[in-house]
Amino acid sequence: MLVFIKQLYYFIQIGVILVLWVRFFKTSRALQWLTIYATTMGVIETLNKGLSSLGIHNLFLSHFYFTFQFLLLSGFYYTVLEKAKQRRWIQIMVPVMLLLNAVPYAIDPQLFHDFNPVEIYLLSMPIVIYATLHLYQMLDGDKTFYYFTLGVVLYVMGSAALFLAHFLMVKIAYDFPFWLISGFNLFLYTVFQIFMAYQVYQLYKSNYGTNVE
Repeated sequence: MLVFIKQLYYFIQIGVILVLWVRFFKTSRALQWLTIYATTMGVIETLNKGLSSLGIHNLFLSHFYFTFQFLLLSGFYYTVLEKAKQRRWIQIMVPVMLLLNAVPYAIDPQLFHDFNPVEIYLLSMPIVIYATLHLYQMLDGDKTFYYFTLGVVLYVMGSAALFLAHFLMVKIAYDFPFWLISGFNLFLYTVFQIFMAYQVYQLYKSNYGTNVE
């Protein structure tokens, strides 16, 4: 079952990336951020899958995954959020969160090869806040990226909660199988890819962003 889900999300992910790149140079800035985000996550996922198949330690890739997800989605929400205070808040949060996340690695470089729950929290919670603000903005405004943002909230918040819960279980010596956590996360990511695919379909159906902002 997990193999089928992996193949499904990988197929959807590749399709979304290819479709997004068709209009990359003739589309809006928000959609360009979305394209770069989807592509970067796809590359990291492919590297992760390749290293795993070769039996090579790949946990270090998670640090790149969470960092680039934070940076690129910050850029996306900076573009789509309309209030100046919210955009200014993103400008402040990005360097602050990156600095806070980098300090432990500077003190102990060995952490680069370990699972870091603090990193997940620091780099995921701002994204959830951005997305929530965007959902609130769309209540009475433009709902262009509604499905993508809804998918972001479900996936990022759900994924962060799963991995943090697993870390706490390990700390209290509770024997909870990691494959189950991984399976739930895979399910959330597949749902997110479906939301993203539907969002891209809606954008292209409405001919959104054919002129660069």
